[in-house]
Amino acid sequence: MDDKSGRLKKKRGVTRTSVTKICKAIETELTKTDVNVDALEEMLEQLAVESNELKNLDSQIEEFVSDDKLEKEVKEVAEYTQKIITWKFRATKKIRERTKNVDSLNVPSSCYKESSSNIKLPKLSISKFYGQSCLWLSFWNSFESAIHENDSLSEVSKFNYLKAHLGGSALSTIEGFALTPENYEIAIKLLKERFGRSDVLINTHLNNLLRICPLKNSDDIVSFRKMFDNIQTEIRSLNLLMF
Repeated sequence: MDDKSGRLKKKRGVTRTSVTKICKAIETELTKTDVNVDALEEMLEQLAVESNELKNLDSQIEEFVSDDKLEKEVKEVAEYTQKIITWKFRATKKIRERTKNVDSLNVPSSCYKESSSNIKLPKLSISKFYGQSCLWLSFWNSFESAIHENDSLSEVSKFNYLKAHLGGSALSTIEGFALTPENYEIAIKLLKERFGRSDVLINTHLNNLLRICPLKNSDDIVSFRKMFDNIQTEIRSLNLLMF
């Protein structure tokens, strides 16, 4: 029991260090005159991943905490939770300020094939893809239907939109490519090979299932629904990949 507790605490120590580094990086970026929005968005993605891991570890470690050390444990958990919330809020606020007048990520109105001069449809926004394999299918399905299969757009325009919707390691994969029709097809192929491989995606979703923590209280309906939704999401993704 002590060995398991010790291993969990070591893992949490590494995760807490990672959270602190990301928060410090966000703080440094926010002090710059010309804030890099893409960098901030990537940091927020990383912070979200580490935050979820930290919550899981905190939950598991709590079972081993004695009553006399519980108060200290709760304070430490609250400290890191507050740190994450603070820097997430500040980064998100800055991103909104910098992008409120920018419409570059909106899908062009020509993407709506069923249009009418008397009907104004809201513009569709596609979330950026930063290289997390588990989010590839969701991103590609949205991009494919709105941009890739849109006959009114040239290949070069599609390539422009593709680059605008990528960040982090995903953007680095194709960043050096010139905007040509041929390179657009090559870029799509590279992204699919790196982030859309079925074996990688299946392993990712299986690992996500294994990381879901069991309920501590069977009467906690909110937690039960959240756990159920998470399980269903992973199972649906696996069904799409395996069948």
